[in-house]
Amino acid sequence: CTACIVQKLLTPLLIADQREGMVLQILKPTSVLPASARQVVVVCTNGLFERLSVVEVLIAAGEVQADLIPIVSESTFRFPTPAFYTELREVITKATGGSQIGGMLKVEVLVGIVQGLFREIATEVNPQDQELVLRIRI
Repeated sequence: CTACIVQKLLTPLLIADQREGMVLQILKPTSVLPASARQVVVVCTNGLFERLSVVEVLIAAGEVQADLIPIVSESTFRFPTPAFYTELREVITKATGGSQIGGMLKVEVLVGIVQGLFREIATEVNPQDQELVLRIRI
């Protein structure tokens, strides 16, 4: 999996951070983002933002003001367009029942987070690439 490859390649580079308690973790769909999270690597795949577990982690990342780092793992990944955001609003509103966070609709909080995510340049990581290519990209 792409997340496993990223974890394997980044872990040796984070030795100093590990001494300070920072650990690179892969979250399972049932996992909750630790409140101590400062950076979140988001492995972008088609349909990612339609999963409620991902929505919850991204919103939690926004609440703790964690930096989001996008990594694209599918060459066919659709970067967000205005039509994407319209579709996302519909899917997430249905999934969350229009729930709110701090007076804002949860879906609008998520849209803001996803828009912020793609202000950064995403790195493409294809699990089939050679390890040297992956090391250079990461």
